[in-house]
Amino acid sequence: PLTLSFRLAANMRAGHIVLTLIGTYCAASIFSSLVGFLVLIIIQIGYIIFEVGICLIQRYIFCLLLSLYRDDHP
Repeated sequence: PLTLSFRLAANMRAGHIVLTLIGTYCAASIFSSLVGFLVLIIIQIGYIIFEVGICLIQRYIFCLLLSLYRDDHP
C-alpha cells in the first residue's frame, strides 16, 4: 500500500501541473485571442472531467488493493 500511495500521489501531482500549465496559457491568451481562450477553456474543462474520472478509478483500485492486502495479512 505504501508504494501505491506514492504512485497515486505522483499521478495527482502530474495532473495538477498540467492543469496549471493550461490555466497559465489560458490567462495569457485572454488578451491576445478570444478564440484561443475559448479553445483552452474547453480543453481545460475536458481535462478536469478526465482527471475526475481517473481519480475515481484510482480510488477504486486503491480501496480494492487495500482490502485484498488486509484480508491476506491479518
